[in-house]
Parts: sequence; C-alpha cells; structure tokens
Amino acid sequence: MNVVIYDGNCGFCQYWIRWLLRHDDKEQLMFSDQYSEFFQTLSVKTTESVMLVTDSNIETESEAVLHMMQIIGYRRAAALGRLIPGIFRDMLYHIVARYRHHLAPTTCEIMPDVYKKRFIG
Repeated sequence: MNVVIYDGNCGFCQYWIRWLLRHDDKEQLMFSDQYSEFFQTLSVKTTESVMLVTDSNIETESEAVLHMMQIIGYRRAAALGRLIPGIFRDMLYHIVARYRHHLAPTTCEIMPDVYKKRFIG
C-alpha cells in the first residue's frame, strides 16, 4: 500500500492531493493527513514534509514527490526530476514548503464522495 501523508490544514497541499486523485487512474495511492490516527501509528518525528509510506519505506521531501509521480504513471517526469541532485531538489522543496500557505487559499473545496474511500483516518 502507498499512503501519502500531507498537511490537511494547507490549501496548497489539498490542491495537490486533489490533483493526484484525478491523475491516479489505477488508484494506487491512499491518503492520510498528518493529524490522523494512521499518522500517529508511524514512528516518524517530523510533520514538516509530505511523506510517502510504502510497504518497505517512508520517503520524504522531493523523493516522496518523485516517487508519487512515478507511481501514478509520470515516469518520465520523475526520471527527469531525479537528474537533479537531491540536495538541490530538497532546497527547492523547502522553499515551496515554507511559503505553501501563501500559494493557495486557506479554504478548500469539498472532496467529492468518489474519492473519500481513498482516505485513511
């Protein structure tokens, strides 16, 4: 199972979760916000990053984003992203993360019912 952990109080994060839902035709990703019971069961100390929890690993920052892109079928985009050294990808990730609350409205659209089964509480 592949579970994306995100900040449920962030409009920018929720925008990208909806984007992933629309583009994940094979429904390979599940989702849980960092305030969920599922997140509390993980042995991680940070909530500063998007995370991808797979069967064997917990990925964070730019590597989590690239792996999500690969999972939903954007393999070329993920491969191109990996050509950039991780330190530079993560620097860009942290800049976006720092200003993410200014990049989208604080109010979010209601999640369509068709997607609700993809969320873990």
